[in-house]
Parts: sequence; C-alpha cells; structure tokens
Amino acid sequence: MQSQQKAYLLTAVVILFWSTVATAFKIALQFLSPAQLLFYGSLVAVVILFFTLIISNKIRLILTYSRKNVAYA
Repeated sequence: MQSQQKAYLLTAVVILFWSTVATAFKIALQFLSPAQLLFYGSLVAVVILFFTLIISNKIRLILTYSRKNVAYA
C-alpha cells in the first residue's frame, strides 16, 4: 500500500472513530457515572497505547523514564 493511500485510510478511520464517540458516550452515560466512564475510557486508551508500543517494538522506551520524569509528565 502506498503511503498516500495509507494516509487516506487512516484518516477515514480516525473520522469514523471521532464521529461515533459522542453518541457512544451519551449511550454509555445511561449506564455509568461520568467518573466510571472516564476511568474506563482512560483504561482503554492506556491498553491501546501499550499494545501500540509492543507492536512498534518501542516498549523498552518505558524503562528509560525515571519516576521523577513520570511524576512531572
């Protein structure tokens, strides 16, 4: 796949995700409190980013941060 086609595909995926977020959150708020929704949303984001680091073979970068760097981030 050419880089331009890949860029268009990823752009379409991002637009699809962003367009459904508001509806999904509105439906989810019927069953969860805002704090719970924030927690689960953050948890899903961390898991996805963790797997992205694994797939891109950059998981070692996590170990290069000190506790002080993480606290100020």
